[in-house]
Amino acid sequence: MPAGSTGKRYAQAAAQIAQQTGSWARWRQDLAVIAEVLQDEALLAVLQAPRVGLTQKLELMESVFGNTLTAEGMNLVQLLIRRRRIGLFADVQRWFLELADAAEGIERYTITTAEPLTDDLRGAVRQRLQRDGRQAVLTEHVNPDIIGGLMIRHNDLIQDFSVRGQLEVLREQLAGGS
Repeated sequence: MPAGSTGKRYAQAAAQIAQQTGSWARWRQDLAVIAEVLQDEALLAVLQAPRVGLTQKLELMESVFGNTLTAEGMNLVQLLIRRRRIGLFADVQRWFLELADAAEGIERYTITTAEPLTDDLRGAVRQRLQRDGRQAVLTEHVNPDIIGGLMIRHNDLIQDFSVRGQLEVLREQLAGGS
């Protein structure tokens, strides 16, 4: 079974709890704190080391997190450690955030422009992307190579409204004799 599907199962369990308790924001916060802590490669190595006992690992995590996590967040960390799956945490977080966005009506878009968006244009793009009451969250990138216009990425779909993209289409048409 691919690691992604295992991480997804943990994320689904966490999402089910978040849905039942209405605690999406708190789960997002817990997962962000856990992710930040697990960026420490030395700590992660200790948590994955077979020679370090389970009790030591669990005590280490309790001392690291203290009271910064909810009981549910701490339970997730402990469960991943007990099952020797702490290395899957990034997958769990990624899947959870996807599930949380879907449950909360959030759609994420990456907008690439040749120059930074003005506030007016940002608002117009956001309004255009919002549909069916869903909230559009934009991540902006600047890439002067696209010359002008913009590119919109949503999930695996890329819509290219850039000048560079239009020039490439025109070049292909001219090269094909169309």
